[in-house]
Amino acid sequence: MSDIFIGTLFHKRFHPTTHAFTYPAFFFGLDCDSIESITKKNLFFSYNRFNLFSIYDRDYLKDTKQTISEKIRSLLQEHNHNTPITSIRLFTSARCLGYCFNPVSFYYCYTNDTLTYVIAEVNNTFGERHPYILTCNDIGKFINTSTNKEFYVSPFFDIEGSYDFKLTPYQPSMVFIIDYKKDDQLLLHASLKGSRLRMSSLTTIKLLLTFPWTCFATFLRILFQAFNLKFKKYLPIKQKMKIKHPDSFLSKKPGFMQYLHMKLVLSQLKHIQDYHISVTLPSGITQSFGDPSRSEDATVWIKDYRFFSRVALRQDIGLGESFMLNEWESNDVKTLLLIFLKSLKTSQNINSWVSFPIKLLLIFQHFLNRNHITNSKKNIGKHYDLSNDFFKCFLDDTMMYSCAFYPDKKTSLLDAQKEKIQKIIEASDVKPGMHILEIGSGWGSLAIELATKHNCRVTTVTISKEQFNYVKEKIKNLNLTDKITLLFQDYRHLDGTFDRVISIEMIEAVGHKYLPTYFKKINDLLTESGKAFIQSITIRDEIYHTYKSKTDWIQKYIFPGGHLPSVSHIKEIIKNTNLSLTFSENIGPHYIQTLEDWKITLLKNIETVKSLGFDDTFIRKWLYYFEYCQAGFKADQVRDYHLVFDKK
Repeated sequence: MSDIFIGTLFHKRFHPTTHAFTYPAFFFGLDCDSIESITKKNLFFSYNRFNLFSIYDRDYLKDTKQTISEKIRSLLQEHNHNTPITSIRLFTSARCLGYCFNPVSFYYCYTNDTLTYVIAEVNNTFGERHPYILTCNDIGKFINTSTNKEFYVSPFFDIEGSYDFKLTPYQPSMVFIIDYKKDDQLLLHASLKGSRLRMSSLTTIKLLLTFPWTCFATFLRILFQAFNLKFKKYLPIKQKMKIKHPDSFLSKKPGFMQYLHMKLVLSQLKHIQDYHISVTLPSGITQSFGDPSRSEDATVWIKDYRFFSRVALRQDIGLGESFMLNEWESNDVKTLLLIFLKSLKTSQNINSWVSFPIKLLLIFQHFLNRNHITNSKKNIGKHYDLSNDFFKCFLDDTMMYSCAFYPDKKTSLLDAQKEKIQKIIEASDVKPGMHILEIGSGWGSLAIELATKHNCRVTTVTISKEQFNYVKEKIKNLNLTDKITLLFQDYRHLDGTFDRVISIEMIEAVGHKYLPTYFKKINDLLTESGKAFIQSITIRDEIYHTYKSKTDWIQKYIFPGGHLPSVSHIKEIIKNTNLSLTFSENIGPHYIQTLEDWKITLLKNIETVKSLGFDDTFIRKWLYYFEYCQAGFKADQVRDYHLVFDKK
């Protein structure tokens, strides 16, 4: 049995200003398992085809080939609600002459005659959809139930808060009440009420004659009320948030180019063989790639079809950009990137012709960032001068921003950094009274350790204003101005002679073109029996030639002008100096844990980061940066070497 309900829609906002409106409304109450049979008795109502009024399966929940009732049962099973559902009644607005906008539909799910669940399916004006599954434990005159808000609906409310639902069981007079609250304050009261008419051809045609514009007015009314709130009551608009809950999805179709890009990207994923990943598309439909006999190694939830265009056109840069913009999530970003590195690196890049022009542009942009004297300060400033307080949000007390060394799994980040400092000092064969040059001051921990614990004179240089000011203040507070000379100076402008030169992960800011200059300068600054110690992130020798001719996400968004040398290339360069490589140790595996510790600490301090003025895009960029680097070290594409050079 199916019905038409005629009544009113009422909305009232209470905060930050009051605003109310009432409109006439009608809606349908349909038995989902017998919709098709209704069409045989009603000339003006159809199922999955055009008519005066019609219901389409694709207008509800995910756009699969299932019927509405099959989708509801699948949704409940996906959420481990396994109580058998014997009947489903849908309260909704049907299409009128092919058009409809449904702000909310309600599904009453019965086990025999007992109402077990109510599902409230909410649509917003951005083509997004979200189902709220509500349990029905408190049923009397009304069904009372609550849920957290998980979905962006109005531009004048954010996504925080909760909904209280007060619904009547199925009866001749239906009432649906929703109260939206935040911090126990009522912000919005909405109600839909209707009295039942038995559905027939006669009542259906009368419905259109009585309410000729109601179906078409819903969306226009939303825009009209939004105009009043914005320009008459001056309510601020809340920023549109990306879908944040896995049950939310896009009901609108991708554009033509987005569809083509989606096909290109998904065809690339078919190259995955030794892993198993599942990809949930913006439509909510999930596809699997790789070896289905394996348990899932990673899941990907794509929220926006623009993801595919970014990846097709900008590849790994587009993948990172899309994550920054919250267009996708994964249960394990590091593992997902590792799978891509291992599975897709040898596959034929079928969409290279699509991305080639943009690749050329990115390479040119990277060329403009090359580290000549002027650019070096600018490039360093973009990263290291963000804010000392920001770096405190994930670094330990040493403020060492480089790979630590963990003697065992129980070692803390702080102790691992101290262990790394001692390894550097031992490998450098530091003796009391030596004059040591540090290229790249960081936040001063190594220079202070050398001056206080090893009685050395230290000259330390940086071109980061934030680091310079931080280290200057620290040296002053520790009364070390007689032992530590701090210079705001490019390494190329240094002169004098030093017993030791130490540089910790600064070489990555030199650039391919200037590596010979860097090593020649170290050679010239060392005494005849001097040693140089360099901690360097390196790219594997066999991929260096390809790497240096490309631009990646790190170079565009984290380290402009950045460049990883390879050990073989370093060996070639030092042939033109008096330096010889006498010791090398790859501590790259320790970087995986270092990055993990940084990530965990940053996540604990998210609110502090936001208080410094950094937004969600910035935070997601840094989280992706940590995961991106972890994947590189885990795949052994990048390493981290301790290198010792003796001057002949």
